[in-house]
Amino acid sequence: MFSSECALFFDGTCEPFELLRRSFLQLADMRLTESQKRVLCAGAEVLKWHRFSMTKLADVVSRRTGIPYSTVKWNLRSLMDMGLIVANNGRSRGAKVLLTDPALMLVAHLQNEE
Repeated sequence: MFSSECALFFDGTCEPFELLRRSFLQLADMRLTESQKRVLCAGAEVLKWHRFSMTKLADVVSRRTGIPYSTVKWNLRSLMDMGLIVANNGRSRGAKVLLTDPALMLVAHLQNEE
């Protein structure tokens, strides 16, 4: 399950943060559905250039990916519950969506896998 590039226990061959990073990426990769991964990556691409509310982001991601709007919206809520995306003032209507640092790290990992 864990990469053999790092020892499970710190023995000087792998920095503790790197071990945690790799573990997080493996767990997130296993936990997220393919649809959630697509929505996260597409959302990250859109949010590089725009600041959108959850509703607008769901609309744009749906149009770009062909995933039904309701599925995108459901996945965005799931990603928010997982702490990968946040609205800058909570769940209030019209709040702009932001990706968390772990989400950005995961997106970079997922894009490198492709």
